[in-house]
Amino acid sequence: KVGQARDRVDTRLGWTAPADHWGFALIVTNLFDRRYVSGLSKLSAAVGVPGTASVTDPRRFQVELSARL
Repeated sequence: KVGQARDRVDTRLGWTAPADHWGFALIVTNLFDRRYVSGLSKLSAAVGVPGTASVTDPRRFQVELSARL
């Protein structure tokens, strides 16, 4: 249902070298891959489609690398 409470977990797990010259991290958005309906539209009813729904983004992984000279 649109407008209900949502539960989304994002996380970042990183490590930095002891000399603090480089590091890396793994970032996960929407860790448990919970998707919710974020909006409903009936604008397409004029062309015969009963309605459309927008859903939130799926799980996403990112890698972060850092370096300092």
